[in-house]
Amino acid sequence: MYGAVLIGLASVAGTYLFIDNMTNNQLERNALLETSIAHLDTELTEIQKLKQEKDAFLLKKKTKLRSFSSNVSRQQKSLIV
Repeated sequence: MYGAVLIGLASVAGTYLFIDNMTNNQLERNALLETSIAHLDTELTEIQKLKQEKDAFLLKKKTKLRSFSSNVSRQQKSLIV
């Protein structure tokens, strides 16, 4: 009778320790994932900032090109007249 109780208690204790260990391992993995996600969010923000800078640069370049092209056209017209 006491043997069965001891076996039951050992089973419960073993199961508790096993589940506790698995829970702690999962919490460690979750922390690693959260850290990785935060790092990727930072990189994504930097990428978006660089894309905005690139778009602004290309727009400025396009505007200057149009202005230059317009000036060249006016100069060519003035030479023709």
